[in-house]
Amino acid sequence: MVNQAYSNSLITKKPYDIVHRLLLKDGTLKYVNERCITSFDNLGKPLISTGIVNDITERVNYENDLRMARDAAVFEASAIPKKYYRNAKRPTYHRAPVRRTFAFVDK
Repeated sequence: MVNQAYSNSLITKKPYDIVHRLLLKDGTLKYVNERCITSFDNLGKPLISTGIVNDITERVNYENDLRMARDAAVFEASAIPKKYYRNAKRPTYHRAPVRRTFAFVDK
């Protein structure tokens, strides 16, 4: 995947920006965002490639947690009887009436 992105960037002469996984020797799985740009000479031959690799493992894990929570909520909501919905797409929320109390104080 990374080699293909790099090779394509040399052919197209455009930078690449990919997200991929790294499996470390200790078994840890890391997610990284890799960006690279290559400078070319006047003949179109690559001179130097420079880039950066950012560890985005924490962000990806948070996104996965949010996705799982959303899926769980959708599953739970699917068990709610249809009579509580205005239509099948949008739930109706029944709330107790809110009473407001105003107090005026003379100063």
